[in-house]
Amino acid sequence: MEQLQQMAWIAGVFGLILMILFLKEKLSFFIRLAGRGILCTALLWGMDQALFFFGIQAVPGINPWTVLTGTILGFPGLCLLFGVCYF
Repeated sequence: MEQLQQMAWIAGVFGLILMILFLKEKLSFFIRLAGRGILCTALLWGMDQALFFFGIQAVPGINPWTVLTGTILGFPGLCLLFGVCYF
């Protein structure tokens, strides 16, 4: 059983190395996507706080769907979220 576990670890590390080598060119896309997700989440939180300060209660909350919308669509997606919540 121990030999089988060692072989699984070796195969896993080898697969991880192959995946890193294969995705090396596409890694910048994922880094940009993650950065845009973090930026949109921070912008969503800031806009929520600012509108709450001015007494506007119809704001979208931060959840996986709103973060995903902001990540994929960017700033127009955030405007869309706020527009849907306001009307």
